[in-house]
Amino acid sequence: PLEAGGSIPLLAAIATAELCRERGVKVQVKWPNDVLVDDAKLAGILCEARSGTDGWTVVVGIGLNVLTPAGGWPKELNAIALDSLVAEPPDRHELAVELRDRLRRELSIAESKGLSHVIERWLKYGPPLGTMMRRGDRVGRFAGLSEDGSWRLETSAGIEVIHSGDVDLVDKE
Repeated sequence: PLEAGGSIPLLAAIATAELCRERGVKVQVKWPNDVLVDDAKLAGILCEARSGTDGWTVVVGIGLNVLTPAGGWPKELNAIALDSLVAEPPDRHELAVELRDRLRRELSIAESKGLSHVIERWLKYGPPLGTMMRRGDRVGRFAGLSEDGSWRLETSAGIEVIHSGDVDLVDKE
């Protein structure tokens, strides 16, 4: 259903995180569309929805860094690849097929168990509740996800629900 559209990026993050964890890579998801190892970006997820006469379609793009480029990553990218985290470099085609299959399974699970189950699973890979976060000039604590998958930021003014955009961890200096 259309109202479940907000769950698609969360499902893609879960599928990507589980693919990595199965290979022994401890990852964290960053709302709305990144998979990180420590603070380095391992994957980015973009989703685009289109409605039509027969319903709606979502295109999911998952950019998973599999191989480190010759000469390494430019420092400003703060990126990392699977080949530097696992003993044997993974096969890109096999990873793509597995990721596609995982995403299909996640969609099936979401259809049967609902968005609350998706949110519960996403939180397993997200930052701990209470983590200091920043969105633009607003700083607060991560207060979980709302019923539609939106980010909840607790500030001195109360809970702010963020439907789009980006949030970042506050540096621990």
